[in-house]
Amino acid sequence: MMPDGSDHARMTTGAGSPIVVVTLPGEIDITNESHVRDALAGALRSGAAVLVADATATAFCDCAGVNALTSAHRQASAAGARLRLAASPAVVRVLQLTGAYQLLDIYLAMPAALEGKQPSLPEAPTPAPDAETGDHRGQQTRSPIPPPAEVARAAAASGSAVSRPVTSGRHGTRRPGLRPARR
Repeated sequence: MMPDGSDHARMTTGAGSPIVVVTLPGEIDITNESHVRDALAGALRSGAAVLVADATATAFCDCAGVNALTSAHRQASAAGARLRLAASPAVVRVLQLTGAYQLLDIYLAMPAALEGKQPSLPEAPTPAPDAETGDHRGQQTRSPIPPPAEVARAAAASGSAVSRPVTSGRHGTRRPGLRPARR
């Protein structure tokens, strides 16, 4: 939810500014993905050279939201613009798990995204070569996804608020009236 109670994205620009900021809602899912997609596309149509999607207050983002962000990235590239995503640790984690982490320019704080400083996310670990052959093939490698603790440390270092996992509400509890099947 946005501070005004809506669940839609909101666009703001400065007079003559080549940077447009689109503030994303607290939750991005299939119910509001089209509004997010429209707001990002509208910002690009306005002629922005740089589009900053502010998801620092977004606590939940499903695959529909990831799709909207990657679509905006493709549209920005086609228009000769740049998409920068200022994201909460929860959104960063979803982007890591889906692989979109490698496609988008992700920042953990709005000031860094506005200034275009290099993303401050932890680098993916590089596998060590096999001791006998010096080869990486056929070797078990670590996941390229930094652990949540590393993302949280990077967020704290950049001044971003670290969100907690959702443990209650729509995504963390059973809905009333649903009971396990009896045997």
